[in-house]
Amino acid sequence: MNRLVIAAAVALAGLTTVAIAQSPISQRQTLLKEVGAATREPGLMMRGEMPVDIAKVQASLAVISRHAKVLPTLFPNGSFTGETAALPKIEAERAQFDTIWRQLDTAATAAATSVTAENFRATMGGVLRNCGQCHDAYRRPRT
Repeated sequence: MNRLVIAAAVALAGLTTVAIAQSPISQRQTLLKEVGAATREPGLMMRGEMPVDIAKVQASLAVISRHAKVLPTLFPNGSFTGETAALPKIEAERAQFDTIWRQLDTAATAAATSVTAENFRATMGGVLRNCGQCHDAYRRPRT
C-alpha cells in the first residue's frame, strides 16, 4: 500500500511539474526572452557598437515575426497573477493588445524584406517601437 501511495505522489508531482512548465506564463516568458535575445545584436548595431549585418538582422526579424504570431494566444484571461509582469488590463483591452502584436508581425515581416544597411536604423527602430507600445501599456514597470 505504501508503494502505491508513493508511486501516486511521484506521478502527481511529475504532472504538476509538467503543468507548471507548460503554463501560458512560462511559455510566453520563454518566447519573450527569445525575442529579447533576437533584438540584442540589432540593438548593438543601432548604437554603432557592432557593424550592421543584414543577414543577422533578417534572422532577428524572423524570430520576432514568428513569435508575434503566437504570443498573443499565451495571455489568456486569468493568467496575470503570480510570476508575471503582464497587466490584467490586457483582458479589458484585448483588441488593442492583439492589434499591437499584429502590427509587430507586419512591421517585422516588411522590414525583413526591405532592410538595407542604409535604412537599417529607421527600419529596425520602427519594429522596436511596436515592442515599446506593448511594454508601456501592458507590462508592470520594472522596480
